Amino acid sequence: MTTATGAQSLPATQLDQGIHPHPTRVVRAVCELDGIACSDLLSQHRWPELIAARESITGCCRELAQASFPDIARAMGRRSHSATWDQYQRWLRRPAQERRDLVVRVLAQIEGVS
Repeated sequence: MTTATGAQSLPATQLDQGIHPHPTRVVRAVCELDGIACSDLLSQHRWPELIAARESITGCCRELAQASFPDIARAMGRRSHSATWDQYQRWLRRPAQERRDLVVRVLAQIEGVS
């Protein structure tokens, strides 16, 4: 099975049962994987590692949580979802295998975090 982004389907998980993680869980998982403090991610800083993490969060939220852009923006402490949409467009320009690998890593992190 193939997702909307062209990646192969994820391994059997809670997603198969229709259970999707809340966007804040995705935010926390990406922060932990990237070694970034959530307070830094929620700040207005535009450091390259924060920009990359925000793109990852946006893509993973769309893939795993099936969250709307406004919901993703709120999870990252943003008022507007327009930047979130731009982050998603940059996420889609990443190689499909890179996106899939990150989604799998984030899902494993979420399932390990209660």
